[in-house]
Amino acid sequence: MAGGLVTASCSSSPSSGSATLNFWVISPFTTISKPPLLKAINQYQQENRHVKIVLNSVSADNMLDKIIAAVRAGQGPDVASVDSAWIAELAAAKVLKDISGEFASVKSEFFPGPVEAAAYHGAQYAVPWYTNNVALFWNKRMFREAGISGPPGTWSELVTTGNKLTRNGKYGFMMGSGGNGAFLWLPFLWQAGGNVLSPDGKTVAFGGPAGLKAWEFYASLPLNYHMVPPSYLAAGVTWESYFTPFINEQAAMMTIGDWAIAPMKQGNPSLDYGIAPLPSDVQRATVMGGYTLGVTTTSHQPSAAWDFIQWLTAKPQEWILEGYSRIPARQDVAGTTFGHMPLEQGFLEQAGYGRPQPNIPQWYTILSTSMANAWDATIRRVVSPEQGLKQAVAAANKVLANAVTIADTWVESGSLGLARMGTAQEKKAGKGGNVW
Repeated sequence: MAGGLVTASCSSSPSSGSATLNFWVISPFTTISKPPLLKAINQYQQENRHVKIVLNSVSADNMLDKIIAAVRAGQGPDVASVDSAWIAELAAAKVLKDISGEFASVKSEFFPGPVEAAAYHGAQYAVPWYTNNVALFWNKRMFREAGISGPPGTWSELVTTGNKLTRNGKYGFMMGSGGNGAFLWLPFLWQAGGNVLSPDGKTVAFGGPAGLKAWEFYASLPLNYHMVPPSYLAAGVTWESYFTPFINEQAAMMTIGDWAIAPMKQGNPSLDYGIAPLPSDVQRATVMGGYTLGVTTTSHQPSAAWDFIQWLTAKPQEWILEGYSRIPARQDVAGTTFGHMPLEQGFLEQAGYGRPQPNIPQWYTILSTSMANAWDATIRRVVSPEQGLKQAVAAANKVLANAVTIADTWVESGSLGLARMGTAQEKKAGKGGNVW
């Protein structure tokens, strides 16, 4: 993924227009061959000759920092694609505009979960664009060669299956470090019967018996069963580093969302794989995510920005997301061609068990620093799994008590009005980006 802003040119743009919209989108939407989004923007400009769309591609792991910095400087995009996990933080920091009034007329067209994830304190700050959840990807050829009939359905089966597949320099399962690892651990927490936060949201709850069970189990896959390729230790910043071993058939299984499908089509078109619901423990669960489209508070064209978002998320434009193998957040998706694609069935089957990440401003800081750092210390054997979880709990509760967020690391200073405070993100530790 590219690390900075990359302007993506759009042909057939109007020679002049009364409204110019700066649209920031995560880079996977521009880096594939013949991006459907570029075609869509050209179509919109043909239909709306008074509007020009300037598209900028930003890596997912840099988007949050860049949009906060830009808006704090009085700049930034008019329209931005933002992870649903960032909504509370961006809303609290007044980066995104309250669009409750505009959204009311189309609210019923979208799934309730993604709508709720794009809201904060009862106000709507973005429109759900696409939704996803994490499922189990499994290599059918490697399974056949190992004499395994199908994907595992429970934690114990995951271990048994992974051990059988770990042979001849190949590994049974792929995991992530840093923020990727912490994020992918969440379903295991819920499956064990645990919760992320206490009922009042003032402290974390993942340090209880269920959390310890999940943390120890997840850590045991590489540390005790040795069924994970060593490269997982470097798979904490970008998703590409995470799913590359699966694409190259060095790992037979991985848990990931639909954002891995398009890169796999490009990286290994002949890869024979399936997508199944996650293995479960005492209950079924997966983590639900997705991306949304919001209008920034610094936009000089908020009305035109809303019109573009409404068009981009309407039913006739579902073909755009289908081109990226993403699931639209619209309720009518089940009746579309996309809803009947074989690979997507694994995601659709477990959609009812999806849980959103906590909708609090401090969440991304907790995930990408508190939990990510503790997870890294655990898998690098700096601390025991029990000590690692205690470290994560203590750090997370400190964040909650001090109300520290990624946005809080920016303070006024100098002509730009910005200064970067020291955070774990400067080291790019664990920023997964949730193309989710």
